[in-house]
Amino acid sequence: MTSVPVLAFFGHFSFAWIPLILMYQGCHELQHATFFQKQDTASNNVLGAVCSSLFFHNFEFVRRSHGQHHKIGRMDLPNAMVDHPQGFMPSVFYYLNLVGFNYFMYMLAAPIWILNKRIAEVAFGVNGANRGLVLMGIALTLVWIVFLYSTNTLSSILLSYFIFSLYWGMIQNSAHYGLEFGRGDDYLYTAKTYRVPAVLHFLSFGTPFSHFEHHVLPGVPGVLLNEKVHISGAIDKSGIEPYSNYSAKDYFKDLIVRQWATPYPKTNTKWKN
Repeated sequence: MTSVPVLAFFGHFSFAWIPLILMYQGCHELQHATFFQKQDTASNNVLGAVCSSLFFHNFEFVRRSHGQHHKIGRMDLPNAMVDHPQGFMPSVFYYLNLVGFNYFMYMLAAPIWILNKRIAEVAFGVNGANRGLVLMGIALTLVWIVFLYSTNTLSSILLSYFIFSLYWGMIQNSAHYGLEFGRGDDYLYTAKTYRVPAVLHFLSFGTPFSHFEHHVLPGVPGVLLNEKVHISGAIDKSGIEPYSNYSAKDYFKDLIVRQWATPYPKTNTKWKN
């Protein structure tokens, strides 16, 4: 078997996690159907399935499950995916998910669906998965695995996926960590906004930093969320003015320090003015 030098280089030196992070943020835009300027469901779903397959994920399951996060926000009772888990095992899963456990769990969504559709839909919070999208995702994932294997790069690039899974785990709850939870619209939108340099906002597709605006305006492309019209639009829609003095330094402290300290942080009400 031959080797593809670029892929092998990225895999052996664990650099592939960098484009994986950038690509993941693009996949997130596809989950919200905001990647294309015009509403193009077919192109969005095809590109979403391709993008997700590169992470060994099924677009239909990831998209639907992420949609539940936006419908619930901080209104749901605490669970293993967020801070303040209830019980010992949820506390264990809190840290497992921080290191990317649920990234690997999503790899199992489609195989479980093949064996038992109902179990897969309940386990991943998906009601009535689109059969065509699931099958397309399965086919594309198999093509990606065969390509990596046939080019002798599968084993060499796996370390980069493990590194990426850590990012996946840390980013899931970092902008919500320690904030209030309860019932009502305020808790649907409870998230921090971080004002960061424009280039950092652009490269990340915006949503990790303009996270309050993203929850209020999930149909707006992430790269546009730091524009005044959308900042004002989020305030008008929610009736909430976000605390705007969090910086990139605060974001990375939340990402790699604060949320690791404890699953039971003191409640932080400083996310809105």
